[in-house]
Amino acid sequence: MTTVDDLLKLIGMATVVVVVSVAVALIFFYAYSAITGIAHSMGQDSQARDQAVSAQSEYNYDLELVKEQTQRLDMYYAAKTSTEMTRAEFQSWLGMIDGLTTEFIKRENASIESGRAYLTYLSPGSDEYNRVVNNTATSGEDIKKVKYTYNGNVYIYNQKYGSEYGEIPYMD
Repeated sequence: MTTVDDLLKLIGMATVVVVVSVAVALIFFYAYSAITGIAHSMGQDSQARDQAVSAQSEYNYDLELVKEQTQRLDMYYAAKTSTEMTRAEFQSWLGMIDGLTTEFIKRENASIESGRAYLTYLSPGSDEYNRVVNNTATSGEDIKKVKYTYNGNVYIYNQKYGSEYGEIPYMD
């Protein structure tokens, strides 16, 4: 039986994931508003413009993949928030959360890399340049948050079941 404190921790951790989802949605809004500005800022060089548009498309696609994975994480956390789980269910749930979190981190890292490539086509100090730089910083913080949330749930499991059934390792 889970204590009220454990349930409140799970609710708090799920709330963090929801906040991350809102941040990602705002990122997409700003990316959409900047699409037309790239072609204009690139001048007459159609090859450079095509490369910039391609880099932007890849970056936006990677951001979309992050958004999808964020939604998966949110749904999986929400499905079990404030519910009683047996040890086996809790362990299985953590296994699924581990996989979803690992995929989220992989997608965030891909968006960071494509953002860096995209930055090479942008003017430093422009709104779009600053947006990508800020997104990169946010992505790094989001990775830390999902690891913290996962590790918080592992902590609860280990406190309750670890000594008897073996501890689940924390995510680095």
